[in-house]
Amino acid sequence: MAQSMFCALPLELLKADPDAFTGRIFRFLNLPVQHPDTAQKSNTGWGALTVEGYRLTNGVIRSNPLGRPDPWAFRARAALTRRVDRIVPRRLHRASEQHKRETLKARIGDTFAQSNARLAQMVDINLKALGYG
Repeated sequence: MAQSMFCALPLELLKADPDAFTGRIFRFLNLPVQHPDTAQKSNTGWGALTVEGYRLTNGVIRSNPLGRPDPWAFRARAALTRRVDRIVPRRLHRASEQHKRETLKARIGDTFAQSNARLAQMVDINLKALGYG
């Protein structure tokens, strides 16, 4: 497959270097490069501990399979989750995220090393710098 026919970008590049990420998209599309304002974060997700807590309640509290409105317990869980996420210190979320990364790295090992090396060469991105093995 010719490199000019696809544009593959790891999400980690968006976080590490937003200008490089968007620049690659614009250059791929042969458009003038425009860089978004990344000074203000938006649409940030919950921290790792919050996601884990929410996930643990999935089997007990369910959304309405027929659509809106969601049951009161579902709405209460969402509101409580948002509040908890704001008060849990970010360092605890980062520690949990790091633990998950280490666990996955130990479990996966070098399973994807060869395919990642081929992909890095195809898309001309240093995937190791972005955390890929």
